[in-house]
Amino acid sequence: GAEYVVGYDLNGLLVDYAAQRLNVEVRPVTWDRHADHPSADLVMCISVIEHLNDPQPLVGEFAAYCADHGSILLASVPIHGAERYRDVVMPYSRSSPFRAGDTHVMYYSEKGFVSLLRRAGARHVFPERVRGWNMHFAAFNDEAAKRLRRAQRRLEAARASSS
Repeated sequence: GAEYVVGYDLNGLLVDYAAQRLNVEVRPVTWDRHADHPSADLVMCISVIEHLNDPQPLVGEFAAYCADHGSILLASVPIHGAERYRDVVMPYSRSSPFRAGDTHVMYYSEKGFVSLLRRAGARHVFPERVRGWNMHFAAFNDEAAKRLRRAQRRLEAARASSS
């Protein structure tokens, strides 16, 4: 487990809940890489990016922080895998081929989301499906990329030996 956890959220109720029940520090602010953040091995951004009309500034902020600190970014968005949409990043619309009525403003294919991370400077991206979630581990400097590749190889070796 982590020695110290800091979270950021706009929702004051979630901030209070996390502070009281989860024993983590949650700051009720938006992310700013120039703010006084503790150094982190892992930066997580889950169920956020698909709700942004323009995710590149936020992903860019995370990328710059991760590059400066040697951190790994763990980002997750729903991946829409229909073969005909495999290269797309598309805005939400009423005529969307995906589920209507959600609050997502962007839909990503696997390739589209990896491309978003690469445009932000990712040196290595490791997509992984974990209990139904599409997780993307991304490294933004050479040392973090080496650590991420090693972790990916260990995971693949463990899977191969257990099958």
